[in-house]
Amino acid sequence: MIDDDLRPLDPEAVLPVVAGFFATYDMVAAPVVDESGSLLGAVTVDDVLDHMLPEDWREKEFHLDGEAAGRDEGYDVTEEAADGS
Repeated sequence: MIDDDLRPLDPEAVLPVVAGFFATYDMVAAPVVDESGSLLGAVTVDDVLDHMLPEDWREKEFHLDGEAAGRDEGYDVTEEAADGS
């Protein structure tokens, strides 16, 4: 499916603009074109995350090893699910 009304990303777009683009349009990939409309490439959500997360994120608490990632001590996700929030 192609949306002709959706503007592509500019090659000089900064990270907050690209992240906002993905969040606004709920996209996982977007084309990058030059001023003449030629396709230069694509940016993905993974590309954005790679630039937003710290370099050592794979070695930190984000790594799933049987425990929920980022769980605070004493935080029970079942409590939140039970009250519908």
